Amino acid sequence: MRINSLTAFLATALIHVCLIPSATADIIAGRFGLVDEPNILTRFTPEQSGDVAPAAILGGPASALQSAIGLHYDAFANHLWVADFYGQKVHVFHANASGDATPLRSFTSPSLGQPRQLTLTASRSEVAVITKLCCVTSYSVASSGDVVALRSIPSGGGVGGLTRLTNPGGLAYAAGSDELWVGDLESLDDGNGGELLVFARTTNGNVAPARYIFGATTGLGEYVTGIAVNEVAGEVYAAVNDSSGGGGTLGAIVVFPISAQGDVAPLRRIAGPATGLESVGDLAFDPESGQLVIASGSFQGQPSLRTFAVGANGDVAPLRIISGSATGVVAPNGWYAVTVGPPLVLFSSGFESP
Repeated sequence: MRINSLTAFLATALIHVCLIPSATADIIAGRFGLVDEPNILTRFTPEQSGDVAPAAILGGPASALQSAIGLHYDAFANHLWVADFYGQKVHVFHANASGDATPLRSFTSPSLGQPRQLTLTASRSEVAVITKLCCVTSYSVASSGDVVALRSIPSGGGVGGLTRLTNPGGLAYAAGSDELWVGDLESLDDGNGGELLVFARTTNGNVAPARYIFGATTGLGEYVTGIAVNEVAGEVYAAVNDSSGGGGTLGAIVVFPISAQGDVAPLRRIAGPATGLESVGDLAFDPESGQLVIASGSFQGQPSLRTFAVGANGDVAPLRIISGSATGVVAPNGWYAVTVGPPLVLFSSGFESP
Protein backbone atom coordinates (compact mmCIF):
# COMPACT_ATOMS: atom_id res chain seq x y z
CA MET A 1 0.00 0.00 0.00
CA ARG A 2 2.81 2.39 0.93
CA ILE A 3 4.63 1.50 -2.30
CA ASN A 4 1.53 2.25 -4.36
CA SER A 5 1.08 5.57 -2.54
CA LEU A 6 4.70 6.52 -3.18
CA THR A 7 4.35 5.55 -6.83
CA ALA A 8 1.25 7.72 -7.16
CA PHE A 9 3.05 10.64 -5.48
CA LEU A 10 6.09 10.36 -7.75
CA ALA A 11 3.87 10.15 -10.83
CA THR A 12 2.02 13.30 -9.73
CA ALA A 13 5.30 15.11 -9.04
CA LEU A 14 6.59 14.10 -12.46
CA ILE A 15 3.50 15.54 -14.12
CA HIS A 16 4.08 18.84 -12.33
CA VAL A 17 7.72 18.89 -13.42
CA CYS A 18 6.82 18.10 -17.04
CA LEU A 19 4.35 20.98 -17.07
CA ILE A 20 7.22 23.42 -16.57
CA PRO A 21 8.21 24.87 -19.97
CA SER A 22 11.75 24.11 -21.19
CA ALA A 23 12.78 27.76 -21.52
CA THR A 24 12.07 28.95 -18.01
CA ALA A 25 15.22 30.84 -17.05
CA ASP A 26 14.71 33.90 -14.90
CA ILE A 27 16.89 36.99 -15.31
CA ILE A 28 18.71 37.88 -12.09
CA ALA A 29 20.38 41.30 -12.06
CA GLY A 30 22.64 42.94 -9.48
CA ARG A 31 23.43 46.56 -8.81
CA PHE A 32 25.44 49.01 -6.79
CA GLY A 33 23.19 50.00 -3.92
CA LEU A 34 23.21 51.43 -0.44
CA VAL A 35 23.76 49.69 2.89
CA ASP A 36 20.58 47.83 3.97
CA GLU A 37 18.83 48.58 0.66
CA PRO A 38 16.18 45.90 -0.04
CA ASN A 39 16.67 45.80 -3.83
CA ILE A 40 20.28 44.81 -4.51
CA LEU A 41 19.32 41.75 -6.54
CA THR A 42 16.30 41.96 -8.86
CA ARG A 43 14.60 38.97 -10.47
CA PHE A 44 12.30 38.75 -13.51
CA THR A 45 10.49 35.78 -15.03
CA PRO A 46 10.57 34.95 -18.78
CA GLU A 47 7.07 36.39 -19.21
CA GLN A 48 7.95 39.81 -17.79
CA SER A 49 8.74 42.74 -20.03
CA GLY A 50 8.45 46.51 -19.98
CA ASP A 51 7.96 48.63 -16.88
CA VAL A 52 7.06 45.83 -14.47
CA ALA A 53 7.56 45.08 -10.81
CA PRO A 54 10.15 42.33 -10.25
CA ALA A 55 9.08 38.80 -9.39
CA ALA A 56 11.39 39.00 -6.39
CA ILE A 57 14.10 41.16 -4.86
CA LEU A 58 16.92 40.34 -2.47
CA GLY A 59 18.59 42.70 -0.05
CA GLY A 60 18.49 44.12 3.45
CA PRO A 61 20.48 43.88 6.70
CA ALA A 62 20.39 40.09 7.03
CA SER A 63 21.54 39.59 3.45
CA ALA A 64 24.78 41.47 4.24
CA LEU A 65 24.71 42.77 0.64
CA GLN A 66 26.01 46.25 -0.09
CA SER A 67 26.30 45.74 -3.85
CA ALA A 68 26.19 42.98 -6.45
CA ILE A 69 28.66 43.64 -9.25
CA GLY A 70 29.24 39.99 -10.15
CA LEU A 71 26.83 37.02 -10.31
CA HIS A 72 27.19 33.32 -11.09
CA TYR A 73 24.46 30.69 -10.98
CA ASP A 74 25.61 27.19 -10.00
CA ALA A 75 22.96 24.90 -11.48
CA PHE A 76 24.33 21.74 -9.82
CA ALA A 77 24.00 23.07 -6.26
CA ASN A 78 21.21 25.56 -7.11
CA HIS A 79 23.27 28.33 -5.57
CA LEU A 80 23.73 31.99 -6.53
CA TRP A 81 27.22 33.44 -6.07
CA VAL A 82 27.50 37.21 -5.56
CA ALA A 83 30.57 39.46 -5.68
CA ASP A 84 29.89 42.29 -3.22
CA PHE A 85 32.10 45.18 -4.37
CA TYR A 86 31.41 47.58 -1.51
CA GLY A 87 31.14 44.85 1.12
CA GLN A 88 34.46 43.32 -0.04
CA LYS A 89 33.06 39.80 0.25
CA VAL A 90 31.76 36.93 -1.83
CA HIS A 91 28.35 35.60 -0.74
CA VAL A 92 26.58 32.34 -1.58
CA PHE A 93 22.76 32.23 -1.49
CA HIS A 94 20.21 29.58 -2.31
CA ALA A 95 19.09 30.37 -5.87
CA ASN A 96 15.50 30.91 -4.67
CA ALA A 97 16.49 33.33 -1.90
CA SER A 98 14.43 36.53 -1.79
CA GLY A 99 13.65 39.30 0.63
CA ASP A 100 16.08 39.87 3.47
CA ALA A 101 17.56 36.37 3.26
CA THR A 102 20.74 35.32 5.04
CA PRO A 103 23.56 33.99 2.84
CA LEU A 104 24.43 30.31 3.13
CA ARG A 105 28.02 31.42 3.64
CA SER A 106 30.35 34.32 2.85
CA PHE A 107 34.08 34.76 2.58
CA THR A 108 36.69 37.48 2.39
CA SER A 109 40.46 37.48 2.04
CA PRO A 110 43.41 39.88 2.20
CA SER A 111 43.75 39.19 -1.55
CA LEU A 112 40.10 40.03 -2.35
CA GLY A 113 39.82 43.81 -2.03
CA GLN A 114 36.76 44.98 -3.95
CA PRO A 115 35.66 41.97 -6.02
CA ARG A 116 34.13 42.38 -9.43
CA GLN A 117 32.97 39.40 -11.47
CA LEU A 118 33.32 35.73 -10.58
CA THR A 119 32.82 32.26 -12.02
CA LEU A 120 33.08 28.67 -10.81
CA THR A 121 35.85 26.59 -12.41
CA ALA A 122 37.61 23.21 -12.23
CA SER A 123 34.48 21.05 -12.07
CA ARG A 124 33.01 23.43 -9.48
CA SER A 125 35.88 22.97 -7.03
CA GLU A 126 37.16 26.54 -7.37
CA VAL A 127 35.83 30.04 -7.81
CA ALA A 128 37.79 32.62 -9.81
CA VAL A 129 37.26 36.28 -8.90
CA ILE A 130 38.42 39.61 -10.31
CA THR A 131 40.14 41.09 -7.24
CA LYS A 132 41.60 44.41 -6.13
CA LEU A 133 40.62 46.02 -9.49
CA CYS A 134 43.73 44.50 -11.06
CA CYS A 135 43.99 40.76 -10.68
CA VAL A 136 42.31 37.37 -11.09
CA THR A 137 42.41 35.21 -7.96
CA SER A 138 41.13 31.69 -7.30
CA TYR A 139 39.72 30.28 -4.05
CA SER A 140 38.29 26.98 -2.88
CA VAL A 141 34.59 26.66 -3.66
CA ALA A 142 34.05 25.70 0.00
CA SER A 143 35.54 28.99 1.26
CA SER A 144 33.89 30.56 4.30
CA GLY A 145 35.07 33.30 6.62
CA ASP A 146 38.58 34.73 6.20
CA VAL A 147 40.50 32.60 3.69
CA VAL A 148 43.72 32.49 1.68
CA ALA A 149 43.89 32.30 -2.10
CA LEU A 150 44.80 29.17 -4.05
CA ARG A 151 46.59 31.18 -6.74
CA SER A 152 46.52 34.63 -8.36
CA ILE A 153 47.32 36.32 -11.67
CA PRO A 154 48.67 39.81 -10.79
CA SER A 155 48.51 43.13 -12.59
CA GLY A 156 50.66 43.41 -15.69
CA GLY A 157 51.53 47.04 -15.01
CA GLY A 158 55.04 48.10 -14.17
CA VAL A 159 58.44 46.97 -15.35
CA GLY A 160 58.51 43.29 -16.22
CA GLY A 161 54.74 42.81 -16.07
CA LEU A 162 53.61 40.05 -18.44
CA THR A 163 49.95 39.38 -17.69
CA ARG A 164 48.53 42.43 -19.54
CA LEU A 165 45.97 42.82 -16.71
CA THR A 166 45.22 46.50 -16.20
CA ASN A 167 41.67 47.06 -15.03
CA PRO A 168 39.78 43.79 -15.64
CA GLY A 169 36.00 44.01 -15.89
CA GLY A 170 34.76 40.75 -17.41
CA LEU A 171 35.32 37.09 -16.50
CA ALA A 172 34.15 33.73 -17.87
CA TYR A 173 35.32 30.11 -17.87
CA ALA A 174 35.61 27.65 -20.76
CA ALA A 175 35.49 24.18 -19.22
CA GLY A 176 36.43 22.35 -22.43
CA SER A 177 39.83 24.03 -22.63
CA ASP A 178 40.10 24.74 -18.87
CA GLU A 179 40.71 28.42 -19.57
CA LEU A 180 39.72 31.75 -18.05
CA TRP A 181 38.54 34.56 -20.31
CA VAL A 182 39.20 38.06 -18.92
CA GLY A 183 37.94 41.38 -20.29
CA ASP A 184 40.27 44.35 -19.90
CA LEU A 185 41.66 47.46 -21.60
CA GLU A 186 44.97 48.72 -22.89
CA SER A 187 46.07 52.36 -22.74
CA LEU A 188 46.57 53.92 -26.16
CA ASP A 189 47.84 57.32 -27.28
CA ASP A 190 44.29 58.47 -28.06
CA GLY A 191 42.39 56.68 -25.25
CA ASN A 192 41.84 53.05 -24.35
CA GLY A 193 41.32 49.87 -26.34
CA GLY A 194 39.29 46.91 -25.14
CA GLU A 195 40.86 43.46 -25.12
CA LEU A 196 40.13 39.85 -24.23
CA LEU A 197 42.80 37.84 -22.43
CA VAL A 198 42.85 34.04 -22.17
CA PHE A 199 44.73 32.24 -19.37
CA ALA A 200 45.03 28.60 -18.42
CA ARG A 201 43.00 28.17 -15.23
CA THR A 202 46.11 27.02 -13.34
CA THR A 203 48.10 30.17 -14.21
CA ASN A 204 49.81 31.56 -11.11
CA GLY A 205 52.03 34.62 -10.87
CA ASN A 206 53.46 36.92 -13.52
CA VAL A 207 52.71 34.84 -16.61
CA ALA A 208 51.71 36.04 -20.09
CA PRO A 209 48.23 35.07 -21.34
CA ALA A 210 48.00 32.03 -23.58
CA ARG A 211 46.52 34.32 -26.23
CA TYR A 212 44.63 37.59 -26.49
CA ILE A 213 42.31 39.51 -28.82
CA PHE A 214 43.24 43.17 -29.22
CA GLY A 215 43.55 45.77 -31.94
CA ALA A 216 41.75 48.20 -34.22
CA THR A 217 40.00 45.43 -36.19
CA THR A 218 38.40 43.73 -33.18
CA GLY A 219 35.61 46.25 -32.50
CA LEU A 220 36.18 45.84 -28.75
CA GLY A 221 35.62 49.54 -28.12
CA GLU A 222 37.40 51.19 -25.22
CA TYR A 223 36.83 48.59 -22.53
CA VAL A 224 35.16 45.24 -21.87
CA THR A 225 32.63 44.96 -19.04
CA GLY A 226 31.30 41.41 -19.39
CA ILE A 227 31.99 38.08 -21.08
CA ALA A 228 29.95 34.94 -21.74
CA VAL A 229 31.19 31.71 -23.34
CA ASN A 230 29.07 29.37 -25.48
CA GLU A 231 31.17 26.24 -25.90
CA VAL A 232 28.48 24.37 -27.86
CA ALA A 233 28.57 27.00 -30.62
CA GLY A 234 32.26 27.71 -30.10
CA GLU A 235 31.67 31.42 -29.50
CA VAL A 236 32.54 34.06 -26.92
CA TYR A 237 30.43 37.19 -26.34
CA ALA A 238 31.80 40.47 -24.96
CA ALA A 239 29.92 43.51 -23.66
CA VAL A 240 31.90 46.62 -24.57
CA ASN A 241 31.62 50.39 -24.35
CA ASP A 242 32.71 52.43 -27.32
CA SER A 243 33.57 55.54 -25.33
CA SER A 244 34.28 56.12 -21.67
CA GLY A 245 33.39 59.74 -21.02
CA GLY A 246 30.35 62.00 -21.07
CA GLY A 247 26.68 61.16 -21.44
CA GLY A 248 25.30 58.68 -23.90
CA THR A 249 28.22 56.25 -23.84
CA LEU A 250 27.45 53.79 -26.65
CA GLY A 251 27.58 50.07 -25.95
CA ALA A 252 27.84 46.93 -28.06
CA ILE A 253 27.97 43.13 -27.97
CA VAL A 254 30.92 41.68 -29.90
CA VAL A 255 31.12 38.01 -30.93
CA PHE A 256 34.26 35.96 -31.70
CA PRO A 257 35.06 32.33 -32.35
CA ILE A 258 36.38 30.79 -29.14
CA SER A 259 39.65 30.07 -30.98
CA ALA A 260 40.22 33.70 -32.07
CA GLN A 261 43.41 35.55 -31.25
CA GLY A 262 45.23 38.72 -32.24
CA ASP A 263 43.83 41.69 -34.14
CA VAL A 264 40.91 39.92 -35.82
CA ALA A 265 37.48 41.04 -36.98
CA PRO A 266 34.52 39.76 -34.96
CA LEU A 267 31.97 37.32 -36.34
CA ARG A 268 29.15 39.69 -35.43
CA ARG A 269 28.69 43.02 -33.65
CA ILE A 270 25.37 44.16 -32.15
CA ALA A 271 25.43 47.95 -31.96
CA GLY A 272 23.57 51.06 -33.08
CA PRO A 273 20.58 53.27 -32.20
CA ALA A 274 17.99 50.49 -32.55
CA THR A 275 19.75 48.36 -29.92
CA GLY A 276 19.43 51.06 -27.26
CA LEU A 277 22.72 49.90 -25.77
CA GLU A 278 24.49 52.54 -23.72
CA SER A 279 26.89 52.44 -20.80
CA VAL A 280 26.66 48.64 -20.67
CA GLY A 281 27.66 46.36 -17.81
CA ASP A 282 27.66 42.58 -17.67
CA LEU A 283 26.01 40.11 -20.05
CA ALA A 284 24.88 36.48 -19.82
CA PHE A 285 24.03 33.73 -22.29
CA ASP A 286 20.81 31.76 -21.78
CA PRO A 287 21.20 28.42 -23.60
CA GLU A 288 17.55 27.52 -23.04
CA SER A 289 16.18 30.49 -25.00
CA GLY A 290 19.23 31.05 -27.20
CA GLN A 291 19.39 34.67 -26.07
CA LEU A 292 21.93 37.10 -24.71
CA VAL A 293 20.93 39.23 -21.72
CA ILE A 294 22.77 42.50 -21.14
CA ALA A 295 22.59 45.29 -18.57
CA SER A 296 22.33 48.70 -20.25
CA GLY A 297 22.43 52.12 -18.61
CA SER A 298 24.60 50.73 -15.83
CA PHE A 299 26.36 54.04 -15.19
CA GLN A 300 24.64 56.63 -17.38
CA GLY A 301 21.26 56.88 -19.04
CA GLN A 302 18.15 54.81 -18.36
CA PRO A 303 18.81 51.45 -16.63
CA SER A 304 17.43 48.50 -18.58
CA LEU A 305 17.83 44.79 -19.16
CA ARG A 306 17.81 43.89 -22.86
CA THR A 307 17.78 40.53 -24.64
CA PHE A 308 18.98 39.69 -28.14
CA ALA A 309 18.95 36.50 -30.20
CA VAL A 310 22.38 34.90 -29.96
CA GLY A 311 22.78 35.11 -33.74
CA ALA A 312 21.77 38.79 -33.99
CA ASN A 313 24.04 41.16 -35.89
CA GLY A 314 24.16 44.88 -36.59
CA ASP A 315 21.71 47.57 -35.55
CA VAL A 316 18.81 45.39 -34.37
CA ALA A 317 16.09 46.02 -31.81
CA PRO A 318 16.14 43.90 -28.64
CA LEU A 319 13.66 41.06 -28.26
CA ARG A 320 12.73 42.24 -24.78
CA ILE A 321 13.33 45.34 -22.65
CA ILE A 322 12.78 45.55 -18.90
CA SER A 323 13.00 49.12 -17.65
CA GLY A 324 11.11 51.77 -15.71
CA SER A 325 10.15 52.99 -12.28
CA ALA A 326 8.06 49.91 -11.45
CA THR A 327 11.23 47.79 -11.50
CA GLY A 328 12.55 49.75 -8.54
CA VAL A 329 15.81 50.46 -10.38
CA VAL A 330 16.30 53.96 -11.74
CA ALA A 331 19.28 56.18 -12.59
CA PRO A 332 21.94 56.65 -11.42
CA ASN A 333 22.20 53.23 -9.72
CA GLY A 334 21.43 50.89 -12.62
CA TRP A 335 21.94 47.15 -12.91
CA TYR A 336 25.50 46.03 -13.58
CA ALA A 337 25.66 42.23 -13.12
CA VAL A 338 23.36 39.73 -14.85
CA THR A 339 22.91 35.98 -14.85
CA VAL A 340 20.14 33.52 -15.67
CA GLY A 341 18.73 31.04 -13.19
CA PRO A 342 15.82 28.70 -12.49
CA PRO A 343 12.24 29.82 -11.90
CA LEU A 344 11.43 30.80 -8.33
CA VAL A 345 9.13 27.79 -7.82
CA LEU A 346 10.53 24.56 -9.27
CA PHE A 347 7.68 22.28 -8.17
CA SER A 348 3.97 22.74 -7.56
CA SER A 349 3.58 19.56 -5.48
CA GLY A 350 3.69 21.27 -2.10
CA PHE A 351 7.28 20.19 -1.56
CA GLU A 352 8.95 23.39 -2.79
CA SER A 353 12.66 23.92 -2.22
CA PRO A 354 13.40 26.22 0.72
